[in-house]
Amino acid sequence: MNNRISQKEIEKRQLKVFRDLYSGFPEGRVIASEEPDFIVHASIKVGIELTSLFWGEGNNHIPRQAQENIRYKICQKAREEYEKRCSPKIHVSVHFNEQFTLKKQDISSLAIRVVDFIGNNMPSENEIYEEEYDWNNRYHFPKEINAISIYRCTDLTKSCFSAPDSGYIPYCTDEDVKRVLTKKESKYDNYLRKCNEVWLLININNGGISSTFDIPESTVDTKYKTRYDKVFLIQHRERRLFELSTQLG
Repeated sequence: MNNRISQKEIEKRQLKVFRDLYSGFPEGRVIASEEPDFIVHASIKVGIELTSLFWGEGNNHIPRQAQENIRYKICQKAREEYEKRCSPKIHVSVHFNEQFTLKKQDISSLAIRVVDFIGNNMPSENEIYEEEYDWNNRYHFPKEINAISIYRCTDLTKSCFSAPDSGYIPYCTDEDVKRVLTKKESKYDNYLRKCNEVWLLININNGGISSTFDIPESTVDTKYKTRYDKVFLIQHRERRLFELSTQLG
């Protein structure tokens, strides 16, 4: 079963946070739509288009978001294989090595190696086993992984496998915002056919590490060229909302 929620459910949650934070949100009935994502039927029709900002391309021109997705799939595949073999309920943290670019064809093989490692290093009840990659364990420890942590807890009702990430947090620069605006600008005319004005909501800090940014004052102070009537930048974990200054572009 796929436990990931749908894109529209994510958008509804993002819109709710925006509505809670923005005192100028129009009073009216909100209708889920496509192009734009939502239309508020108020004194005028206000279209609200949602988008998420991710880091730019990383090493070897592989987007960070794609790497996160492969890591997630490796962990889920490992959990499925583990549950076929073993019964103790465990929490496993797999810390991947940033120097290696993972590919789809790596998913099954790495998942099996993780499960083999767990089977050979199962801790006692309510104990933790941790191991890091080094030259001495290279024959049984995948080089694509920095460390594996296994916590065997009697209180767990099911096993959990995750891939925590502790990379540096970049700034959301004005160039990042311009990148989003450029991508969305061609959609504006189509959105405007369904409403009187269109707002763009840029979401960050609402998922994996690739959507996590700090926001410097210079980004907020920049005036952006766009045809969107309002542009907002929202940090979800911090629950901070910024209305960006715009001019007709």
